[in-house]
Amino acid sequence: MPGSSTPPSLTDAVQAARSGDLDFRGLLGTFVAAQVVVPSGASLDDGRGAFQPVTYAVGAVTYVAVFTTLERASSLGDMAPYATTMSGLDVLRRVRPGGGVVIDPGSADGFQIDPEVVESIVASAPRNS
Repeated sequence: MPGSSTPPSLTDAVQAARSGDLDFRGLLGTFVAAQVVVPSGASLDDGRGAFQPVTYAVGAVTYVAVFTTLERASSLGDMAPYATTMSGLDVLRRVRPGGGVVIDPGSADGFQIDPEVVESIVASAPRNS
């Protein structure tokens, strides 16, 4: 967003991309820096490391579901009663090889990051960020 001194929220970036004011590369840059909600089928603080992200299979590819808001994540109901937040980059680093990420699945604002793009972003990201 030209002239803006603060980065756009991910929701704003999605809207800008939909209207043609932001390209996919810019949207990905915003996603990497944004805090997103990652639903889980198991509690994160039970001490057993039982984090179970929600995934969707599309053909042979498994996509991890993340959401821009807790409200949108709540649409999963009992399937994922727990959630955590992390940066988009942290999500990408945790995706299994060959996997992708779907943001706001089922929403008109949803989009996906395919495995090749996940791998490229992770490979080019500084190790200490």
